[in-house]
Amino acid sequence: MYKKTARRLGWALFALALVTNAAEIGAALFFESVAPEIVYSPWYSILLIAVGMYACGFPLFMLMTRNLPDDDERRGRAELSAREVAKLYIMCMGWAYIFSIVGMVLSQLIASFTGGNATNPVESISAMSGILPMAIGAGLISPILEEIIFRKVILGRVLPYGQRAAVWFTAITFGLLHMNFYQFFYATALGVIFGHIAVKTGGIKYTVILHIMINMTSSVFIPLISDIDTEGVFAGVFVIAMMVWGMILWAKSRKSITAIKVPPRERTPSNSRGLYTSAFENDAFDPDYDLSRGKYDTEENAVSGKELYLNSGFIAYALLCVAGIIFVLI
Repeated sequence: MYKKTARRLGWALFALALVTNAAEIGAALFFESVAPEIVYSPWYSILLIAVGMYACGFPLFMLMTRNLPDDDERRGRAELSAREVAKLYIMCMGWAYIFSIVGMVLSQLIASFTGGNATNPVESISAMSGILPMAIGAGLISPILEEIIFRKVILGRVLPYGQRAAVWFTAITFGLLHMNFYQFFYATALGVIFGHIAVKTGGIKYTVILHIMINMTSSVFIPLISDIDTEGVFAGVFVIAMMVWGMILWAKSRKSITAIKVPPRERTPSNSRGLYTSAFENDAFDPDYDLSRGKYDTEENAVSGKELYLNSGFIAYALLCVAGIIFVLI
């Protein structure tokens, strides 16, 4: 039963990645032949993303996963204050910049050995697009859809494999979807943080807010300031400040992520359409679960997390994403 669920999720991710990229390529060829003037529009890159992800990939993914049950019993119901969200934002930005540097250095090293010309896709899209298109597409719509896909749909379906396994699976698949080393490492790191928040709070409200704040900062705020500060002094100071401040907060306040307080709640009948009810009828969210201490789920009925990766769907998805990463590097 659970192997089938994992396999279907893997193939849904494969379809999402394949159709999104194929639709973007097809749309680019169409516009270049029919209306080549659109290529020079600041909306062009966002238009391709809209055709690929918003109009094709996302609806197909939702269609393929619509009948897979969501194990809601393993989610907490915590609430975060505005101050906690602000601290999480700073910590996320710190890790994002650190792992962004790791991805950039690794990409450049690989490209130098292979003779390729590695380019940062985010910077390329940002350079071709205006502030408003980036704010709407990369800053608002993409974070919402990505949180629905990874922290709502996928996370809910893989929670029977354990909270830790579910968080890491959604983080890794989220990182792979970007198909480049520039984004893979920081997207995976943020995916771990977002996944844990989603498990603890029982929803994607806070992850959507954080995702939008982070994307707005990198896609809108920094480019906007850079247009004024052409020397890049402010951007450099901001990046360094976020890394230092973020790591200080992480050292002092990582409990904001790893031990979010979850209020006790009474057991309620599972609303997962009955598929998981019998196998996990005695299982519920562990309010003391803490990723920072490496505490694994203790439910006796937890399914092996290896099944999430050792199936045809995930393997096909991973190979497709790796092919995309290689393509960017060469």
